[in-house]
Amino acid sequence: VSAEDFAAKSEVSNKKQREKSSVESLEQLLYYLQTKPNYLANLIENLRENRTEVMTEVVSPIFGFLSDNREQFLLVRLLCELMGRNIAQLRLIEDFQSNYFMQATAETVKLSTFDNILSDPCQSIIEELTNFIDEESRVKTFHLDPMELYKSLYGRPVESAEKALQDTAVSDILSSSISFLAKWSERFMNAIFESFKLPKSCVYMTSYLETAL
Repeated sequence: VSAEDFAAKSEVSNKKQREKSSVESLEQLLYYLQTKPNYLANLIENLRENRTEVMTEVVSPIFGFLSDNREQFLLVRLLCELMGRNIAQLRLIEDFQSNYFMQATAETVKLSTFDNILSDPCQSIIEELTNFIDEESRVKTFHLDPMELYKSLYGRPVESAEKALQDTAVSDILSSSISFLAKWSERFMNAIFESFKLPKSCVYMTSYLETAL
């Protein structure tokens, strides 16, 4: 074997080794992105634009386009992580519906196979949703932040949440707001679970969302 042939074979061998190392590194990266939801959650949470595109064009491929149950479950964990972070920041009920991440999440679910999560039986909650919108329109005041509520009522800040809750008006509105959420959470859950058997991924997210709210 000539020196040139040996060098050529060595170069081919080294190239294959580098390619193998690159593939292994990529597999490790994908594994951590899939199994550690906080990494992707941090990235998505800090994006200000095009979240829907990121969710559908970047996140979905990372999870193998939800081709099997494992990828679906891992994506559900990521969505729950993001929903929990966003819900923790909400102060007004209307913010939940208009929240940009929630819209991006809905788009991701809609464009994915997601074990038939959007099958026809989901139509069973339309009537309850109509009732919810009707009642929501008649709610005079809804608030979950006692300090902000106190400020909106009296036009001045208050020292602490405990101090705000000592005010009867604040306490009453806060209690009615919590009761409103609890009542409709239960009604939606009953409407869904009594009508049909949800896919496991949807059950997981729905249960998480109910607890977070």
